[in-house]
Amino acid sequence: MAGERYVDRAEIAFLMEVDVRTITNWVRSSDFPSRVKGKERSFPVLKCLRWRTDRDVADAVTAIAPPPPDNLFEAEQRKAIADAEMAELRVAKFKSELVDSSVVAKEIDRAFNRVSARLKSTPGEFAPQLLQPLTMPEAVAILRRLVATTLTALQTDFNTDERDDPESAGDAPEEGAA
Repeated sequence: MAGERYVDRAEIAFLMEVDVRTITNWVRSSDFPSRVKGKERSFPVLKCLRWRTDRDVADAVTAIAPPPPDNLFEAEQRKAIADAEMAELRVAKFKSELVDSSVVAKEIDRAFNRVSARLKSTPGEFAPQLLQPLTMPEAVAILRRLVATTLTALQTDFNTDERDDPESAGDAPEEGAA
């Protein structure tokens, strides 16, 4: 990748929030991205972060995957349970107990627009702090504060929306009356 930024072992460890020894272990035992020039090893930041994300996703998928069945009887039991769950979902959908996907899509779009608007408004708050000479740890700390501040503001906005939403307020009495 042209223009890829390379950093040393300590800096990639800091960016990935792991110990330097962890980076050393990853280099020795896996395909962790790095290059060697002379006696110095450096690490492409984006490729390393992508490697970590891919590894974390693979670990999560493995962690939630059920173990393979020990025998045919266990496999048949799992299939029967899955079939029953699917039947329950079809009945719930028929009874209109499931949320319509278009309603969910509308809410997700609304949430995305709020997040987008909030993120677009934050650079002005943090730009003055980034105009001074910074080390990588200082820049990362400022950006982490930016993310935390933005997430807090969004959480406050969404909580306020939920309390002020006339549709959700109108639903509660009907459920209690039923």
